[in-house]
Amino acid sequence: MNHIVIIGAGKEGKAYLGEVYDAAGWNVTFLDKDSRVVEALKETGQYHVTVLRKDRTEQRTITGYETYRDR
Repeated sequence: MNHIVIIGAGKEGKAYLGEVYDAAGWNVTFLDKDSRVVEALKETGQYHVTVLRKDRTEQRTITGYETYRDR
């Protein structure tokens, strides 16, 4: 299985890159400098994304990722 580290767990990191790689079956790891973001992702173990497809809108829950603080 492929693995990707995404630097930045903001909107673009989680909602775009994280969702795309998760949907493709990759192991996803987020690296972020904001300890509040990192702790929230660790605490909940999931986040929700609205994905706009050509013919529909999907609500996805992303789980199974890892997250670390960039010091």
